[in-house]
Amino acid sequence: MPSSEEKELRDALEKAQHEAKELRGKVGELSAFKPEELLARIHELEKDGAELRMRLEQADKVRAQWDARVQSLRRELEIARKEQERLRSVLENERLSR
Repeated sequence: MPSSEEKELRDALEKAQHEAKELRGKVGELSAFKPEELLARIHELEKDGAELRMRLEQADKVRAQWDARVQSLRRELEIARKEQERLRSVLENERLSR
């Protein structure tokens, strides 16, 4: 019959083997982890982010230009409508005065 010391040693051995198996799994996970690839991806995302910011700034400028042009065209349209109304009134007055 095994002594208590042998049982303790066997339990300790089994625990150590179990821990070793878990650590080998973690080492495998860490070996698959490639920081160079992650750093390259981070750099790529930063570059893409800078490009997107630049495009958004350009889009804002274009939007502001278009907004200014639309406002200008609206003013011109309002002036043209007033002039059209004035000319209609002149024509109506001339027609009535005959």
